[in-house]
Amino acid sequence: MGMEVKNSAEAAVIPAQRVIKLMKEGLDDKRFIVVSNREPYIHRAVGGEIRWVRPAGGLTAALDPLLQAVNGTWVAWGSGDADQKTVDAENRIRVPPGQPRYTLRRVWLSREQIEQYYHGYCNRFLWPLCHMTLDRVNFRKKYWEIYRQVNQTFAQAVLEELGAQPGLIWIQDYHLALCPLFLKQQRPDLKVALFWHIPWPAYAEFRICPQRQELRTSSACSPRRRPPAIRSASTWIGIARVSWNPFSNNWAIRSESARRRSFIRGVKYRLWLSRWVSMWHPLNNWLPVRTRSSGWPISASA
Repeated sequence: MGMEVKNSAEAAVIPAQRVIKLMKEGLDDKRFIVVSNREPYIHRAVGGEIRWVRPAGGLTAALDPLLQAVNGTWVAWGSGDADQKTVDAENRIRVPPGQPRYTLRRVWLSREQIEQYYHGYCNRFLWPLCHMTLDRVNFRKKYWEIYRQVNQTFAQAVLEELGAQPGLIWIQDYHLALCPLFLKQQRPDLKVALFWHIPWPAYAEFRICPQRQELRTSSACSPRRRPPAIRSASTWIGIARVSWNPFSNNWAIRSESARRRSFIRGVKYRLWLSRWVSMWHPLNNWLPVRTRSSGWPISASA
Protein backbone atom coordinates (compact mmCIF):
# COMPACT_ATOMS: atom_id res chain seq x y z
CA MET A 1 0.00 0.00 0.00
CA GLY A 2 1.34 3.43 -0.89
CA MET A 3 1.92 6.05 1.78
CA GLU A 4 0.30 9.48 1.67
CA VAL A 5 2.52 12.47 0.96
CA LYS A 6 1.34 16.00 1.68
CA ASN A 7 3.14 18.88 0.05
CA SER A 8 1.46 22.25 -0.52
CA ALA A 9 -1.97 20.69 -0.06
CA GLU A 10 -1.20 17.98 -2.61
CA ALA A 11 -1.52 14.30 -1.77
CA ALA A 12 0.29 11.69 -3.81
CA VAL A 13 1.66 8.19 -3.61
CA ILE A 14 5.41 7.82 -4.02
CA PRO A 15 5.94 5.09 -6.65
CA ALA A 16 8.96 2.82 -6.76
CA GLN A 17 10.26 4.40 -9.96
CA ARG A 18 10.34 7.83 -8.37
CA VAL A 19 12.36 6.52 -5.44
CA ILE A 20 14.81 4.90 -7.87
CA LYS A 21 15.08 8.15 -9.81
CA LEU A 22 15.81 10.10 -6.64
CA MET A 23 18.40 7.52 -5.63
CA LYS A 24 20.24 7.66 -8.95
CA GLU A 25 20.31 11.46 -8.94
CA GLY A 26 21.20 11.78 -5.27
CA LEU A 27 23.91 9.15 -5.12
CA ASP A 28 26.23 10.93 -7.55
CA ASP A 29 29.60 9.23 -6.90
CA LYS A 30 28.52 7.65 -3.59
CA ARG A 31 28.15 3.91 -2.95
CA PHE A 32 24.78 2.80 -1.59
CA ILE A 33 25.11 0.04 0.99
CA VAL A 34 22.36 -1.71 2.94
CA VAL A 35 23.34 -3.42 6.19
CA SER A 36 20.99 -5.93 7.82
CA ASN A 37 20.99 -9.06 9.92
CA ARG A 38 18.99 -11.02 7.34
CA GLU A 39 20.18 -11.50 3.77
CA PRO A 40 18.06 -11.06 0.62
CA TYR A 41 19.15 -14.39 -0.94
CA ILE A 42 19.88 -17.62 0.90
CA HIS A 43 21.66 -20.65 -0.54
CA ARG A 44 20.76 -24.08 0.82
CA ALA A 45 21.86 -27.61 0.11
CA VAL A 46 18.87 -29.69 -1.00
CA GLY A 47 19.29 -33.29 -2.15
CA GLY A 48 22.90 -32.82 -3.16
CA GLU A 49 22.15 -29.58 -5.02
CA ILE A 50 22.52 -25.95 -4.04
CA ARG A 51 19.33 -23.95 -4.35
CA TRP A 52 18.61 -20.34 -3.54
CA VAL A 53 15.65 -18.81 -1.74
CA ARG A 54 14.48 -15.19 -1.67
CA PRO A 55 13.01 -14.57 1.80
CA ALA A 56 9.53 -13.15 2.06
CA GLY A 57 9.08 -9.88 3.91
CA GLY A 58 9.03 -6.12 3.50
CA LEU A 59 12.77 -5.59 3.80
CA THR A 60 13.74 -7.67 0.76
CA ALA A 61 10.65 -6.69 -1.24
CA ALA A 62 11.39 -2.99 -0.82
CA LEU A 63 15.17 -2.77 -0.99
CA ASP A 64 16.14 -5.56 -3.40
CA PRO A 65 14.71 -3.78 -6.50
CA LEU A 66 16.40 -0.56 -5.40
CA LEU A 67 19.82 -2.13 -5.07
CA GLN A 68 19.36 -3.78 -8.44
CA ALA A 69 18.64 -0.39 -9.99
CA VAL A 70 21.70 1.37 -8.54
CA ASN A 71 24.20 -1.54 -8.47
CA GLY A 72 24.55 -1.25 -4.70
CA THR A 73 25.90 -3.57 -2.04
CA TRP A 74 24.04 -5.50 0.65
CA VAL A 75 25.97 -6.59 3.76
CA ALA A 76 24.24 -9.34 5.75
CA TRP A 77 24.73 -12.46 7.83
CA GLY A 78 25.21 -15.54 5.65
CA SER A 79 22.67 -17.84 7.30
CA GLY A 80 22.26 -20.52 4.63
CA ASP A 81 24.02 -23.87 5.01
CA ALA A 82 25.42 -23.53 1.47
CA ASP A 83 26.17 -19.80 1.57
CA GLN A 84 29.90 -20.27 2.04
CA LYS A 85 30.08 -22.52 -1.02
CA THR A 86 28.74 -19.82 -3.32
CA VAL A 87 30.86 -16.77 -2.43
CA ASP A 88 34.24 -15.70 -3.77
CA ALA A 89 37.43 -15.18 -1.76
CA GLU A 90 36.12 -11.83 -0.46
CA ASN A 91 32.81 -13.40 0.69
CA ARG A 92 30.89 -11.72 -2.12
CA ILE A 93 28.32 -13.00 -4.56
CA ARG A 94 26.47 -11.16 -7.31
CA VAL A 95 22.70 -11.34 -7.05
CA PRO A 96 19.95 -12.02 -8.05
CA PRO A 97 21.05 -15.47 -9.20
CA GLY A 98 20.88 -15.70 -12.99
CA GLN A 99 20.54 -11.92 -13.43
CA PRO A 100 23.25 -10.37 -11.22
CA ARG A 101 22.81 -6.65 -10.66
CA TYR A 102 24.34 -5.93 -7.25
CA THR A 103 26.72 -7.41 -4.69
CA LEU A 104 25.77 -9.37 -1.59
CA ARG A 105 28.61 -9.33 0.96
CA ARG A 106 28.13 -12.07 3.53
CA VAL A 107 29.26 -11.87 7.14
CA TRP A 108 29.90 -15.10 9.02
CA LEU A 109 28.75 -15.60 12.61
CA SER A 110 29.63 -18.45 14.95
CA ARG A 111 26.97 -20.38 16.87
CA GLU A 112 27.96 -18.56 20.04
CA GLN A 113 27.62 -15.19 18.33
CA ILE A 114 24.17 -16.10 17.01
CA GLU A 115 23.09 -17.23 20.46
CA GLN A 116 24.47 -14.27 22.41
CA TYR A 117 23.94 -11.47 19.88
CA TYR A 118 20.73 -12.45 18.12
CA HIS A 119 18.83 -14.67 20.55
CA GLY A 120 20.42 -13.00 23.56
CA TYR A 121 20.80 -9.21 23.41
CA CYS A 122 18.38 -8.63 20.51
CA ASN A 123 15.54 -11.01 21.37
CA ARG A 124 15.83 -11.48 25.13
CA PHE A 125 16.75 -7.92 26.03
CA LEU A 126 16.13 -5.21 23.40
CA TRP A 127 12.90 -6.64 21.98
CA PRO A 128 11.01 -6.99 25.30
CA LEU A 129 12.47 -3.70 26.59
CA CYS A 130 11.29 -1.79 23.52
CA HIS A 131 7.86 -3.42 23.70
CA MET A 132 7.69 -2.66 27.43
CA THR A 133 7.19 -6.29 28.46
CA LEU A 134 9.64 -5.97 31.31
CA ASP A 135 8.80 -9.35 32.83
CA ARG A 136 10.52 -10.89 29.77
CA VAL A 137 13.65 -8.75 29.87
CA ASN A 138 16.71 -10.94 30.36
CA PHE A 139 20.12 -9.29 30.44
CA ARG A 140 23.53 -10.93 30.59
CA LYS A 141 26.86 -9.12 30.28
CA LYS A 142 27.92 -11.68 27.67
CA TYR A 143 24.97 -10.69 25.49
CA TRP A 144 26.24 -7.12 25.25
CA GLU A 145 29.87 -8.09 24.68
CA ILE A 146 28.97 -10.29 21.70
CA TYR A 147 26.38 -7.81 20.40
CA ARG A 148 29.07 -5.13 20.33
CA GLN A 149 31.53 -7.54 18.70
CA VAL A 150 29.08 -8.51 15.95
CA ASN A 151 28.20 -4.87 15.24
CA GLN A 152 31.90 -4.15 14.84
CA THR A 153 32.17 -7.06 12.39
CA PHE A 154 29.33 -5.67 10.26
CA ALA A 155 30.81 -2.16 10.36
CA GLN A 156 34.21 -3.49 9.30
CA ALA A 157 32.63 -5.30 6.34
CA VAL A 158 31.00 -2.03 5.23
CA LEU A 159 34.31 -0.18 5.47
CA GLU A 160 36.03 -2.88 3.42
CA GLU A 161 33.37 -2.62 0.73
CA LEU A 162 33.66 1.15 0.60
CA GLY A 163 37.41 1.50 0.53
CA ALA A 164 38.08 5.22 0.13
CA GLN A 165 34.81 5.92 -1.69
CA PRO A 166 32.06 8.13 -0.25
CA GLY A 167 28.91 6.28 0.72
CA LEU A 168 25.29 6.35 1.79
CA ILE A 169 24.69 3.62 4.35
CA TRP A 170 21.26 2.23 5.27
CA ILE A 171 21.39 0.27 8.57
CA GLN A 172 18.39 -1.91 9.26
CA ASP A 173 16.90 -2.15 12.72
CA TYR A 174 17.90 -2.67 16.33
CA HIS A 175 20.13 -5.67 15.60
CA LEU A 176 22.81 -3.28 14.34
CA ALA A 177 22.21 -0.22 16.51
CA LEU A 178 25.93 0.32 17.16
CA CYS A 179 26.97 0.28 13.51
CA PRO A 180 26.46 4.05 13.02
CA LEU A 181 28.86 4.78 15.86
CA PHE A 182 31.55 2.37 14.62
CA LEU A 183 31.26 3.66 11.06
CA LYS A 184 31.44 7.31 12.05
CA GLN A 185 34.45 6.71 14.26
CA GLN A 186 36.38 5.48 11.21
CA ARG A 187 34.67 7.55 8.48
CA PRO A 188 33.05 10.76 9.80
CA ASP A 189 32.23 11.74 6.20
CA LEU A 190 29.77 8.89 5.65
CA LYS A 191 26.03 9.54 5.39
CA VAL A 192 24.31 7.02 7.65
CA ALA A 193 20.64 6.21 8.24
CA LEU A 194 19.33 3.89 10.95
CA PHE A 195 15.88 2.40 10.37
CA TRP A 196 14.54 1.51 13.82
CA HIS A 197 11.63 -0.78 13.07
CA ILE A 198 10.23 -1.46 16.55
CA PRO A 199 8.75 0.84 19.23
CA TRP A 200 11.03 2.85 21.47
CA PRO A 201 10.47 2.35 25.21
CA ALA A 202 9.33 5.10 27.52
CA TYR A 203 12.15 6.96 29.24
CA ALA A 204 11.43 5.31 32.61
CA GLU A 205 11.93 1.87 31.06
CA PHE A 206 14.87 2.89 28.88
CA ARG A 207 16.81 3.97 31.97
CA ILE A 208 17.17 0.34 33.08
CA CYS A 209 19.30 -0.39 29.99
CA PRO A 210 22.94 -0.49 31.14
CA GLN A 211 24.11 0.54 27.64
CA ARG A 212 21.60 3.33 27.09
CA GLN A 213 24.29 5.99 26.62
CA GLU A 214 26.15 4.06 23.92
CA LEU A 215 22.92 3.20 22.09
CA ARG A 216 21.80 6.82 22.23
CA THR A 217 25.17 8.11 21.05
CA SER A 218 25.16 5.69 18.12
CA SER A 219 21.65 6.75 17.16
CA ALA A 220 22.79 10.38 17.13
CA CYS A 221 25.39 9.42 14.50
CA SER A 222 22.50 8.93 12.05
CA PRO A 223 21.31 12.47 11.28
CA ARG A 224 18.61 10.99 9.05
CA ARG A 225 16.88 8.03 10.61
CA ARG A 226 13.40 6.66 10.69
CA PRO A 227 11.90 7.78 14.04
CA PRO A 228 10.73 4.86 16.18
CA ALA A 229 7.09 4.48 17.10
CA ILE A 230 6.82 6.28 20.42
CA ARG A 231 4.09 6.72 22.99
CA SER A 232 4.50 10.37 23.90
CA ALA A 233 6.50 13.45 23.06
CA SER A 234 8.29 13.33 26.40
CA THR A 235 9.54 9.81 25.64
CA TRP A 236 11.65 10.82 22.66
CA ILE A 237 12.65 14.20 24.07
CA GLY A 238 13.82 12.60 27.30
CA ILE A 239 15.84 9.87 25.59
CA ALA A 240 17.27 11.74 22.63
CA ARG A 241 18.13 15.11 24.16
CA VAL A 242 21.48 15.55 22.43
CA SER A 243 22.87 18.97 21.57
CA TRP A 244 25.90 17.88 19.53
CA ASN A 245 27.81 14.73 18.75
CA PRO A 246 31.35 14.71 17.32
CA PHE A 247 30.48 11.96 14.82
CA SER A 248 27.14 13.34 13.63
CA ASN A 249 28.37 16.14 11.32
CA ASN A 250 27.02 18.68 13.82
CA TRP A 251 23.40 17.57 13.37
CA ALA A 252 21.42 17.85 16.58
CA ILE A 253 18.35 16.18 18.03
CA ARG A 254 16.36 18.95 19.65
CA SER A 255 13.39 18.90 21.97
CA GLU A 256 11.64 21.50 19.85
CA SER A 257 11.48 19.02 16.96
CA ALA A 258 7.77 18.50 17.66
CA ARG A 259 7.18 22.04 16.43
CA ARG A 260 8.85 21.54 13.04
CA ARG A 261 6.66 21.47 9.97
CA SER A 262 7.96 18.18 8.59
CA PHE A 263 6.34 15.30 10.42
CA ILE A 264 6.63 11.59 9.89
CA ARG A 265 4.42 8.90 11.37
CA GLY A 266 5.10 5.21 10.97
CA VAL A 267 7.19 5.66 7.86
CA LYS A 268 7.52 2.70 5.51
CA TYR A 269 10.65 1.78 3.60
CA ARG A 270 9.86 3.33 0.24
CA LEU A 271 8.61 6.62 1.63
CA TRP A 272 11.47 7.00 4.09
CA LEU A 273 14.05 6.15 1.43
CA SER A 274 12.83 8.94 -0.83
CA ARG A 275 12.81 11.37 2.09
CA TRP A 276 16.30 10.35 3.22
CA VAL A 277 18.00 10.27 -0.17
CA SER A 278 16.61 13.61 -1.27
CA MET A 279 18.54 15.25 1.56
CA TRP A 280 21.60 14.74 -0.66
CA HIS A 281 19.72 15.33 -3.91
CA PRO A 282 21.48 17.93 -6.12
CA LEU A 283 18.49 20.27 -5.82
CA ASN A 284 17.85 19.35 -2.18
CA ASN A 285 14.16 19.09 -3.05
CA TRP A 286 12.94 16.89 -0.22
CA LEU A 287 9.26 16.85 0.60
CA PRO A 288 7.50 17.32 3.91
CA VAL A 289 5.62 14.08 4.41
CA ARG A 290 2.89 12.67 6.60
CA THR A 291 1.57 9.12 6.58
CA ARG A 292 -1.79 7.74 7.58
CA SER A 293 -0.62 5.65 10.51
CA SER A 294 -1.29 6.88 14.01
CA GLY A 295 1.28 8.05 16.48
CA TRP A 296 2.89 11.19 17.79
CA PRO A 297 4.44 13.17 14.92
CA ILE A 298 8.17 13.74 15.17
CA SER A 299 10.32 15.80 12.86
CA ALA A 300 12.66 14.20 10.39
CA SER A 301 14.55 17.44 9.89
CA ALA A 302 17.47 18.34 12.13
